[in-house]
Amino acid sequence: MFYRLVFTKTSKSRHLLKIVLLIAGLVCDIALVFGLILAILGSYIYLLTFFVGLTFSIVFRLVALTLIYDIECKLQGGKLIISKIYPNKTQVVLSEELNNLKVYEYNNLSDTFAANCIDLFVKEDGRYLIEGKNVKVLCNLDKYIYASILEGKEI
Repeated sequence: MFYRLVFTKTSKSRHLLKIVLLIAGLVCDIALVFGLILAILGSYIYLLTFFVGLTFSIVFRLVALTLIYDIECKLQGGKLIISKIYPNKTQVVLSEELNNLKVYEYNNLSDTFAANCIDLFVKEDGRYLIEGKNVKVLCNLDKYIYASILEGKEI
């Protein structure tokens, strides 16, 4: 059986920051064109400016790409797979068999128990700590996935 749950990690400030960073990257690109033209004419300071602008342009775009992402929780073939989906790649955070997982409600945990965890919280309800063999993940789940983890198999 295949079951998929997707949450989007976003906010108004993240969208605004993404737009500002992409505009800054565009301004760097325009400065790069002028810096390249002046560097070709023989001014070495503009060549240095060209490489610095190129570096900033790439950094601005990389940060803008990682600001907004989706959290995907999949139940497939008796496994729970939690992934972060960016526009250009997918990063698997947890991939474990259901019977190897432990799940705890986050509201009842102390902060010391939840230390050193990957925080993937998107909303305030349905917050759980999932503990696998090598990783602890704080994320949102629905009741079906929570019950499947408690049962140790897909229901």
